[in-house]
Amino acid sequence: MESLPKACYADPVRMYSLETIWGQALADGRFAHAYLLVGEGAATVAREFLLRIYCERQCRTCAICLKILRGTHPDVKWVEKEGKRIGIDQIRQIQKDARYQPMESPRKVYILDGAEHLSQEAANSLLRILESPPEYVIFLLLARSLRLLPTILSRCQVLRLKPLSLSQMREMFQSRGLDAHEAEYLLALTHGFPERLSDLDLEQSGSSPLKRKSETLKRLQGITNPELIEFFSEAKGLIEEREAALELLKRLPEKQPHDILETAQILSKLRSEKLEFFLQEALRWYRDLALIRESDELIFNRDQQDELKQKRAGLDIAELTQAIDALEGAHDALQGNANVHLFLESLLFTLAGSGGGRSPG
Repeated sequence: MESLPKACYADPVRMYSLETIWGQALADGRFAHAYLLVGEGAATVAREFLLRIYCERQCRTCAICLKILRGTHPDVKWVEKEGKRIGIDQIRQIQKDARYQPMESPRKVYILDGAEHLSQEAANSLLRILESPPEYVIFLLLARSLRLLPTILSRCQVLRLKPLSLSQMREMFQSRGLDAHEAEYLLALTHGFPERLSDLDLEQSGSSPLKRKSETLKRLQGITNPELIEFFSEAKGLIEEREAALELLKRLPEKQPHDILETAQILSKLRSEKLEFFLQEALRWYRDLALIRESDELIFNRDQQDELKQKRAGLDIAELTQAIDALEGAHDALQGNANVHLFLESLLFTLAGSGGGRSPG
């Protein structure tokens, strides 16, 4: 099969429509001082917003756009967590910097990526500047959930990023000339968030998603559990990450207790972003196992329908529900649990006991 057109992956986030998210504010240039973007893809949407307010054409080629894309614009400050938290010193630096007028534009924008990870001290300090910010300052708080102080939430305009519907995604793929098999696989990869496609790096690989999936699965055949986790840890593209995570999940019910303990130990050493990705894929996998009997249209892993149906036949819904509940609470538990290793041991034993391993034959 030939490589897919590069146009399929160009600026996919624009499917969201900034006008839909920000409404009239984009037209008249009157923005609130603080926005909270909640949901997957918030960072990508924030970057598109920056391009829009600093460059009317959003050309991506002028000096202004290039500074934003490279993270070198002097009036844009991107703040991420250091370790597990965004700390008080980072917020104090923002307070100090915000006193000075913008250097190259009418506005200064501060992006707090992972705002739900603000420490208590940092959150209280941020609240003070949100109460009376300079008129030229805009704050963009990016988060996956609304787990922030109520006082901070009350001072932000909350913008929820929701996944596109299956029909919207199919329409997008079909309009770009994709065949049905490629479209279904991309639906499984994106989970309704088209900006995930930017992670595929197809322009560099020169191969279609299904070909890359096949190549990845061949590489995963016969490798040991530690080798599989190492592959997952070093994977750069979404396809490799996702296929390795699913392979690990399918192996869990087949493992002996000592294998599960070893897996938990190795997983606990992963970077937080990798571990979060694995837990998200696990939640989608077990959710699909619970829903596959209801409707094919409800599941995330659309390329795994046959295998999901085979696995579901021998599984107990109560155990699946227990696994889903454990995974839904994983984010909060990891944020508050210093011993990640012990938490993962408990979680993996729960998942292994809920089934969902490789289908017989």
